[in-house]
Amino acid sequence: MQANAKPVPQVRLAAVSKAYGSTLVLDRIDFSAARGEFVVIVGRSGSGKSTLLRLIGGLEGPDGGTIEYGERRLDRMSESERAAFRRREIGFVFQFFNLIPTLTVAENVALPLALNGVPKAAAGARVARLLDDLGLAGSGERFPEELSGGEQQRIAIARAIAHEPKLVLADEPTGNLDLETAERVLALLDDVCRRHRATLVMATHSREVIGRADRVLTIRNAHLAETPG
Repeated sequence: MQANAKPVPQVRLAAVSKAYGSTLVLDRIDFSAARGEFVVIVGRSGSGKSTLLRLIGGLEGPDGGTIEYGERRLDRMSESERAAFRRREIGFVFQFFNLIPTLTVAENVALPLALNGVPKAAAGARVARLLDDLGLAGSGERFPEELSGGEQQRIAIARAIAHEPKLVLADEPTGNLDLETAERVLALLDDVCRRHRATLVMATHSREVIGRADRVLTIRNAHLAETPG
């Protein structure tokens, strides 16, 4: 890409609003992220960071405005269409890991592959590669409760990228970890997404994240604004 070329947005929100009852959480916000970009969303607790991620990921629909992914309009999809879209195109990483305790590590990571119809042998090989890349080779048959918090979050990252999504949404992914573990997990998530050229959009309170991001946006009083570098 030429230095002055404007990157094409992979996901774009235009004049999007969202309210819960009489509380306006997001007020006609605009947002875009390009392929392979790392965008951080900061703001006070309850400012709307998680709501924004849920809208970008199609977990909720907006009250107004448009949400585009390439040339597709997420806000015009039915719930079943949005679910299929999420399954194919998006990976989610949450603060509390959200691993299924009755499944082994390998089964947790393989879950999005199974949902997308990837043959078992191919899925197994991909899971093994991911676990090796994330320093968890040999952990496939263990259960989440046998792992540390940092290990569980690495498993959650592996699950989020197993189906090679183009967009990864991370909601306070280090908020439940100690500082040293959080920094390792953050570096890993950043590195994995950049290697796969996946767009990474992260909502966080952590100031340590900001130095890694390509752009930082702040939600304040239901509006979204670029944070000066």
